[in-house]
Amino acid sequence: MVQVRLGGREEMGRSIDGETINRAISQKIKDCFWEIEENDRIYPVIYKEYMPESVQKPCFFVRTVKVIQNKVGRNRYERSFYMEVQYHSSLEDFSVDDEERYKGLCSIGHFLMERLKEVEVYALLRGKDMAYRIEKGILHFYITYPLRGYFEESSFVKQKELELREHIKEEGNNGRWNLDRTK
Repeated sequence: MVQVRLGGREEMGRSIDGETINRAISQKIKDCFWEIEENDRIYPVIYKEYMPESVQKPCFFVRTVKVIQNKVGRNRYERSFYMEVQYHSSLEDFSVDDEERYKGLCSIGHFLMERLKEVEVYALLRGKDMAYRIEKGILHFYITYPLRGYFEESSFVKQKELELREHIKEEGNNGRWNLDRTK
């Protein structure tokens, strides 16, 4: 069982992985980018980890780039989740003018920096090392979520108890131990 420390609190048995953070980021995007159309909420299309060849635009693509774990004590670890959020705009989002499209993507990048600095994963998880770039009309937003945790002592394999037997070395037995002594 893993015991995770988040925000000074300990959460027993809760496993946090890339998919858990991926869901939290997707929920945050869903909460921030919805629109009202004919009295219904319309949420953005969000693809996770794998993007199909034909996508419905505009859309977001959220994936775990890599996870790094460092040992910081006997049973304490620091794990960093490197996440990427891509935004693929549709031609209807911005005018055909590349400068307007670029400005629109920059404003979404700044908005993501503000909204994804904290995500809810059993407690608030704070992001760091945020950056974005725009390449070929696609916004690439990067963020790292560090996490410290430790494994319970009970999860380690402990040495079994040793049985202590006393034996007496007898004289005249050529220095051998008498293991069957029943006196």
